Amino acid sequence: RAKTARYTLAVEFANDWIKIAQLGDQRGGALKKIVIHKLTDLQAAPTIVKALEAGGLRKGPVLAFIPRPLVTVRMLEFPSIDPAEIADMVDLQVARQTPYSRDEIIVDFKVLGSERDGYSRVMLVIVQSAVIRHRFGILEEAGLEVAQVSIGTEGILNWVAARVATPGQAGDLAVLDMDAAHADLCIMRNGHLAFNRAIAVGTQSFAAEGDAAQQRLFQELARAIETFRNEVPGAKIERMIMTGGMTDAAPLIKQIQKEFGVTIEERPAWQDPAAAGLIQNNPDMQGVSITALLGAALRRRPLD
Repeated sequence: RAKTARYTLAVEFANDWIKIAQLGDQRGGALKKIVIHKLTDLQAAPTIVKALEAGGLRKGPVLAFIPRPLVTVRMLEFPSIDPAEIADMVDLQVARQTPYSRDEIIVDFKVLGSERDGYSRVMLVIVQSAVIRHRFGILEEAGLEVAQVSIGTEGILNWVAARVATPGQAGDLAVLDMDAAHADLCIMRNGHLAFNRAIAVGTQSFAAEGDAAQQRLFQELARAIETFRNEVPGAKIERMIMTGGMTDAAPLIKQIQKEFGVTIEERPAWQDPAAAGLIQNNPDMQGVSITALLGAALRRRPLD
């Protein structure tokens, strides 16, 4: 974890989308090409091979992102600041947080800090082993070497660190990344992740459901923000960044500002300087978030 690994490709592998980014070699990272392909059949590996060839992408070590909805994330507070005690407490909590047996899951955690003396706030991450094995198998069948697996949220946090975060800024910052099938809500406090929630409403939901999808998004945001306020004393979200694949977010932004009283800034991922000219000419792809891929390219912080 102390080293920043070198990757040739970053891949985000959703259930029905494959997103592949060619990363540059320069210090600080650069984004060279992006290929986004819908997976509509069982021939996933051949589809990926054809996408790589059509996009002219160079094979090499891969950083693979698992979409946030496929991962269980829990924010927990433990009455200890001792690393060994925290590890033992996490081990006891794992069985309570998932119905799967220990040999069916991969578990990791990160200590986020402390909101009160003697206590530690911990992010617990759980993913089914089968999810990892399935994606490893397909990518390796496509001739790709997977060097590291992480969560799409990590890429979003890298993008925030490089493009949004302001050192010393007061107040809590919310980042809402809108992807095709889901939204990823990250709430930052003092430059670090304090809360994370996957919301089952995406850009495709608005196209298919209209106002009903918007209402579901409001309800899920309200629940998430209320949970964050209950878990973190003194929490106050004053600013929200909306990014991802939204092409016409003005009505949604207006309603969110009215409902939650926050200042919202729209920052579509495909308008980021690092992605300039890569996918704007393909309207079908603008509903798909590339924020995690941008974060992999910018590489401002090591992945956890």
